[in-house]
Amino acid sequence: MIESAYERLHSEGEIEISVDSVGHRSSFVGAVLASLPGVTTALDPRRVRLDRDTADPDAVMLCAWPHVSKSPTSGTRRANVFRC
Repeated sequence: MIESAYERLHSEGEIEISVDSVGHRSSFVGAVLASLPGVTTALDPRRVRLDRDTADPDAVMLCAWPHVSKSPTSGTRRANVFRC
């Protein structure tokens, strides 16, 4: 979900943030994308834009999975983090 929206943003330069465009949890997807360097937001319709002059092409986006897992051996809690 986030990965495909991220790839679309980089290929198209701008994407609408709606359920039809990016799927369920569109607000979450929009918030994650808007937090990236070189990304701005616009309204009516809600969308994110990539400013190719200020975006970092080598940036790696890390996403925290919304579920926190508990290690069966140590009992410590940690967020599942993966590369998008």
